[in-house]
Amino acid sequence: MRLIVAAQRDPDCSELEDDDGRCIAVERDPEPGIAIRLTRRDAEDDASDWYALSVRPTEQRPDLYPATLPFIPARSATVVSTTQGIMATWRLIEAPACGVVPGLKEDPAVKRMQETLKPIADRVRTGDKSARVEMTAKIRELTTSLSPSGLAAIFKAAQPDAESLAELTDMFDTARQSSIGDGWAVVEEEQSASPMPMQKIVLEKGGESRRLVMIATAGPGAVVFLSQQPKAAVE
Repeated sequence: MRLIVAAQRDPDCSELEDDDGRCIAVERDPEPGIAIRLTRRDAEDDASDWYALSVRPTEQRPDLYPATLPFIPARSATVVSTTQGIMATWRLIEAPACGVVPGLKEDPAVKRMQETLKPIADRVRTGDKSARVEMTAKIRELTTSLSPSGLAAIFKAAQPDAESLAELTDMFDTARQSSIGDGWAVVEEEQSASPMPMQKIVLEKGGESRRLVMIATAGPGAVVFLSQQPKAAVE
């Protein structure tokens, strides 16, 4: 994800370097529907073992789009595939502006939260699994320092509008039904409306586990996220 953002920021970039110093080739518009494709160039790595795609909203599945993944028409997507598994993220094309409600932007607790979480979030973007656990624990710790009224205001500001929630739910249902149609069986299901709408299912097929999550918030952070890897790795 970090490398795709870096490639998007510099339209003249043809090569990047990952955190391990490996060269990443950048291709722009390799085919209709694909904005950016990243692949490793290392001689010791098979390029097919690592790639990332930035997918434009399109009605037809691009040829480079993985056949094993659900395809959601007219939605932008990011796909990252490695030897450890595959991840995909679909976002709303347009969403309400995301921000902190008036009066909270300068709140000391909110500012402390933002400053504390940024370095952890940077580690999460590099693929550090321990950082994800740390992020959850740190958010829980920091939110307890907010006043009840401040916490309620943040959750209220983060709630999606009805139209955005309906679009996200439709995206989630499309990915869910596509997975079931491809032979994936639902083994776990979770749904919550508070403090923000969320749905999660875990599916299994053969020796693999697929997790599908809808995170419904105001703004471009609202996503449907899929992660898939061998069951042994999940356990």
